Formats: sequence, C-alpha cells, structure tokens
Amino acid sequence: MRQATSPKSTGATDGLDFCRDRPGRTGGASLTQQAYAALRTRIVTCELPPGSSITERELARSTPYGLTPIRRALARLDCDGLVVTVPAPATS
Repeated sequence: MRQATSPKSTGATDGLDFCRDRPGRTGGASLTQQAYAALRTRIVTCELPPGSSITERELARSTPYGLTPIRRALARLDCDGLVVTVPAPATS
C-alpha cells in the first residue's frame, strides 16, 4: 500500500537506478515513465490527496498500466518524496 504525501520539489538523487530515467532509451517514453508522469500529475493536482492510501493493484486497475510499470513508477515517486511505502500487513 502506498500513501500520497504533499507535493514537494526535490532535485536530489540518491544514486538508485530506479530513481532516474535509464539512459540509452530510444523512441517514446517507456511505460514506467508514462505511469510515473500520470501518477505524479494525480498527486500534485491532489486527485490523489495527501495521506490517501491506495494499493498497486487499485492503481493498475484505474490506469492503462500494468503492475510492473506501476511498481517502478511508485518506487521513483517514493525516491522523489511524493509517496510513502507502507508494508502490507502480514497474513497468518
């Protein structure tokens, strides 16, 4: 489960590959880049309000992207400080 946080601008990078666009790609934006842009827009426009909780599966169902691009986009948004990852509760 991820939680949206209030939008903030950050120029810092922490060296993690998934926090940056991968060099050497040709053609249009990757599905991950498209998902990132779409989710970032939903966060900064408060369509996904600060503090709201939503699962990866819910995001995948509400967008044209699969789970892998959504997960990668969320990891990058986490690096940007726009979402907070909350581990799913353990099942017994």
